[in-house]
Amino acid sequence: MSTNQTRRDMETYNHFDFGQLIADHLCGIGHYLKASSEQDPEDLHSRISQLGGTLLVAVDGKDSTYEYRQASTLSQVSSYCFIVLTQTEAGNPESVYRAQLIGQALTEEIIGELMRHYEAESDGLADLLPESFETHGIGPMGDGYHGVLLSFDVRREITYSLNPDLWR
Repeated sequence: MSTNQTRRDMETYNHFDFGQLIADHLCGIGHYLKASSEQDPEDLHSRISQLGGTLLVAVDGKDSTYEYRQASTLSQVSSYCFIVLTQTEAGNPESVYRAQLIGQALTEEIIGELMRHYEAESDGLADLLPESFETHGIGPMGDGYHGVLLSFDVRREITYSLNPDLWR
């Protein structure tokens, strides 16, 4: 096994940490929230409504599929998303359009940052699946927030040998 492969195996993607990195460095993001796909929607809407400006929501619901390709490992393909939201003016479709333009521009920057880490094989993104990127308009959320949802997948090879410490 190569040194590079060993390093990649030890480094697992942490969506919330990567979201914090983006929020700390991407101009235009004023607030950062973490969420689960299982989170109470009312709670998330309430948290969003307490903020202003443009915000980034990192969603990690621990959603995965598994692939078996007649090898000694399984592939776990985990899905993640970032939501970029901007507060809009009630009853003003033009402000919704502007929020979606802001969201699209910022999600393209996030894609660029994900790809930079993919190419550098850093932060657990060596197994990012670039063909999985999707964006969708989203809103309203909270108190009139609209924007863009970016989803993507990361593959991780896992062994299916049992850990005897976890069995009685």
